[in-house]
Amino acid sequence: MTLSLALDPPSASDQVWSVGQLNASVKRLIEKHAPMQLWVRGEIVQCKVYSSGHWYFSLREGRSQVRCCMFGMNAMRSGKPPADGTEVYVLGRAALYEERGEFQLIVARVLPTSALGRQQQELERVRALLQKDGLFDPARKRAIPPYASTIALVTSKDGAAVHDIVTVTRKRWPCA
Repeated sequence: MTLSLALDPPSASDQVWSVGQLNASVKRLIEKHAPMQLWVRGEIVQCKVYSSGHWYFSLREGRSQVRCCMFGMNAMRSGKPPADGTEVYVLGRAALYEERGEFQLIVARVLPTSALGRQQQELERVRALLQKDGLFDPARKRAIPPYASTIALVTSKDGAAVHDIVTVTRKRWPCA
C-alpha cells in the first residue's frame, strides 16, 4: 500500500484511505519497528489518576513531550503517583491510541530520580527570587473587594466566551 500526499484530487489509480485505515497502518508500523520495551527519562506533567486506577500523564524534556498511560495494575504496584515536575525514568512501549490517532507510551514502571526536572528547577529558582524580593509577604496582600468593579476577559474575538460571559453576567448581576 502506498499513500499519496499530493494536494491534487485523487485520480482513479490512487487509493484513498479512510482515517481508520491510516491509524491502523501507523499503529502496525509503530508496533513492528519500535522496541518491545524501552526506558525513557523525562519530567512528569499533568498526572491524573482516575477511579479505574489508571494514570494518565505527559513526560516532557525541553520542547518535547509524549503522552503516557499507566494501567491500574502497574499503577497500583508503583504506589503513589509522582508529583508534577518530578524527573523520572519510565519503562514502557510505544503505541498509537488508534481511536484518536495519538502517539503514546504504555508505561509499566516509573522510577523517580532524586532530582527535579529542569523546568521545575527554573520555576523554583524564580519563586525563590520573588520570595527574596518580598512579593509573597502576607503584609503586601490586598483584600479582595466584595464586588468587582472591572471584568477583564482574554479570549478570541470570534470565540463563544465573550457571549457566554455577557449572558451570564446580565442574568446574575444586571447592574453590571
